[in-house]
Amino acid sequence: MKNVRKKAEAAVANAPPKPIEFPKRPPNAFLLFKSINKYKFKESDEPTNNINTFITKLWKSTPEEEKDIYREDAKRLMREFIEKNPTLYEEMCASIKAKGRSTRRSKLQKTTTQSGE
Repeated sequence: MKNVRKKAEAAVANAPPKPIEFPKRPPNAFLLFKSINKYKFKESDEPTNNINTFITKLWKSTPEEEKDIYREDAKRLMREFIEKNPTLYEEMCASIKAKGRSTRRSKLQKTTTQSGE
């Protein structure tokens, strides 16, 4: 019994550190729309990729006024996420910039400076 306990303690001591678990980003407007509408097709025998294709077409044909409701919800969720995780959000933006991609904020700044010239 003591050998088993020693082996278990040694395994725990030598185990690699657990990766840091970051909170998930909130869904965008389309993902909110998809999560609500996928339950309409839950009991159908259609393959998932067909359902996803149909929901994408449904999103594209949805009026802008209805899409704005989902967009506002997505913005609200993102604001709540940023309020709860301000440093994490800055790290995410820095990571995106380090990969050579631009964030929405930097794209917006580029367009406003170009139009102001």
